[in-house]
Amino acid sequence: MKVTVFGTGYVGLTQAACLAEVGHSVGCVDVDERRIASLLQGHCPIFEPGLPALLEKNLASGRLKFTNDAALATACADTEWQDFRVLDLEQVPQMLADRVVFDGRSLFEPEHMAAAGPAYYGIGRGRVDSE
Repeated sequence: MKVTVFGTGYVGLTQAACLAEVGHSVGCVDVDERRIASLLQGHCPIFEPGLPALLEKNLASGRLKFTNDAALATACADTEWQDFRVLDLEQVPQMLADRVVFDGRSLFEPEHMAAAGPAYYGIGRGRVDSE
């Protein structure tokens, strides 16, 4: 599955590396260009046991990628940035290969996402299936 993680802080970077480790193709998006450049060189900016090895391994395999171009990743996920809070939810399902939305920040109302069509997972909300 292709997954996009927005933000390369403690939670986002760890989540992305773990998802890549279990076989997903993961793109990480962050607005901090210096952080992205550093990550692309294999530098781990946070302390988390085992994370540097996961980054190195999954960067080398191509399963983990980093970019500061949010537009490049919009076909895979949504984010809390204002640009994406106003997504046309009728278009989102057509952009998704697997018609699944994982909302890690609970930005969207489950009823709206269910009406739009994709399976929706929100933190603390579980799964909401479309009718």
